[in-house]
Amino acid sequence: MPRRHPALVWMAGKRARAAGQVLRLEKKLAAIQQRLAQARQHVAALEREAEAVRRVQGELQRTVGALDASMREVDRGARPEHIAPVFGWLEVHARGALAEGTLRILREAGSAPVSTALIVERLAAWVGVDISRPEERKRWRDNSVRPTLTYLRERNRVDCELRRNPAHGQLEGHWRLTPANPSPEDFDREVQAQGWKTRYVGEAA
Repeated sequence: MPRRHPALVWMAGKRARAAGQVLRLEKKLAAIQQRLAQARQHVAALEREAEAVRRVQGELQRTVGALDASMREVDRGARPEHIAPVFGWLEVHARGALAEGTLRILREAGSAPVSTALIVERLAAWVGVDISRPEERKRWRDNSVRPTLTYLRERNRVDCELRRNPAHGQLEGHWRLTPANPSPEDFDREVQAQGWKTRYVGEAA
């Protein structure tokens, strides 16, 4: 076998290393692009939620103004601006914001089912809702998380399996994605096509 020229051997080795780095960087770039796509979806969901908050805030500001005017009609000496605000339970979210968060949680879990309790906690942390008190946790679970899971189940996005919780002996839903679940991009387009909804849950909710 003829001996190869040393320069050719050196260049071949250098090329092999460079080609290996190209492939490695291609994989790294693909991972970064995937994270960017997820980040853009998160930003889009936050923008929809911000728009929903602004809409509800405007509605409530008009309500406050109308009540102030009505109180002054009843009593010209009334000073409604001196009434201290009461911070009741306010829930405002865009349609799909919680659904997108739920799907993200289930995607990260892969084939492992995720309990309703864990989804409650993860979604609360994702949108910044305080559920430290039992009544707040129950209200968040019943008024936000369960309707979101029902919304996704009715659209064949998720499956639910009931399992008995060994801690308290009660049945609890465990959720996973369905095979027919759309890609994040398709789901985001579906949400945008449907628009958003806002919800105000008062003290009696």
